[in-house]
Amino acid sequence: MEFGVQLFTVSKYLRDDAEKLFRNLSEMGYTIIEPCISLPPEEQKVNRASKKGAGPFLGIEEVDNVMKIAWEYGLHANSCHINGSIMSNVKFLESLKEKYNITQFIIGMARDMSEENIESYVEKYKDMSNAVKSFDGEILIHNGSREILTRVLGTTLLEAFLNRCDGAIGVQIDVGYVLYGGEDPEEYIKKVGKYVRSVHYKDIKPKFSDLSPMEACICLGKGLLDVRAIYNYTAGHGYTHIIDQDRSDSDILQDLKESILLLKSFSE
Repeated sequence: MEFGVQLFTVSKYLRDDAEKLFRNLSEMGYTIIEPCISLPPEEQKVNRASKKGAGPFLGIEEVDNVMKIAWEYGLHANSCHINGSIMSNVKFLESLKEKYNITQFIIGMARDMSEENIESYVEKYKDMSNAVKSFDGEILIHNGSREILTRVLGTTLLEAFLNRCDGAIGVQIDVGYVLYGGEDPEEYIKKVGKYVRSVHYKDIKPKFSDLSPMEACICLGKGLLDVRAIYNYTAGHGYTHIIDQDRSDSDILQDLKESILLLKSFSE
């Protein structure tokens, strides 16, 4: 079983010293990284920010160097989070598949999506799906807590949207945000299972009602998430397992070390 890290989690370390970060992750036992990439609004209008990136998001000119360093430490990627225009950057996304075998492109749901406009978004997301399917790519949604808390058409916004997309869109299920949104993560994965392609592990503090989703994050195994139950159910389904701890109250690298030790202990 392989385990990965969402690089948003360690973006400060990535910016400070990518080689040291990847060496540490490799020594912990991780083999997968999941980068965040910022795309320009239009392919022919690449600005300085989209070349160099900012914060947790890599610019398009930074990706090759980061992936080169990652490979030197035995780390690879099969998915990445995307901020920017999918439709205007299909050729760049295809190059990620050709160079690095990245085939899953992960985006969020539109912040203004609601029961009133859900159908218009279905067509937009299907267009993105068709664009990347031209080179055997796939569009996945990463859920936040809002997509679970918001109810439309008798269910969560996430489930309603996935059903409306008729299988054109998959999901990278963030079990921490499912829990924060009031659903049982294991049962929710079963409910939307035909759309699930990977799992983001995130634990939530026992007393989180007055905390924002990011403030509620805690090291895996120290919160409310039944990590073993999630692992036991998902391990046999071929999903990618990725740690996505948005913040730490102490040392994020130590948390990542403890997290992979916990997951590995379930298969011993």
